[in-house]
Amino acid sequence: MSQPKLMQELSSTVCKLSRVMTEFIQLHMKNKGLVDIRPTSSLLLLLLLEKEGQTLTGLARNAHIKAPTITVIANRLEQKGWIRRKRGHNDRRQVNLYLTQTGRGKAELIASIHRKAARLMSDGLNRDSIIVTNETLNRIISKVNDHVV
Repeated sequence: MSQPKLMQELSSTVCKLSRVMTEFIQLHMKNKGLVDIRPTSSLLLLLLLEKEGQTLTGLARNAHIKAPTITVIANRLEQKGWIRRKRGHNDRRQVNLYLTQTGRGKAELIASIHRKAARLMSDGLNRDSIIVTNETLNRIISKVNDHVV
């Protein structure tokens, strides 16, 4: 198979994987009663679960989402009472985001669904295959992201 054909097939496969994983996660979220959370909102909750106190700019960078979009998502999550904003100690212009108790519960439930999806994806793959696949996909994301952001 030619290189352009291989790349086209890879692109198609990545799109399919993204679609089926989103569907899997959304279905399991719905089954857990999490019907009012969009994929980008769940990503923000997961990033805060991983490391609280991040700034909007930092979250935007980590999520590969534009800062104004992160602001809209944060506003929505704050209105639901799932996150709170807190001014920085050293720089009062800086705003850090933290999970509320309710938000932490939602984020932990979402994280459990993502772990289930990860187990499903990695079933039958050895550790080295998982590492190589992850590194390859991250290189692809980085290259594409350089042309988007």
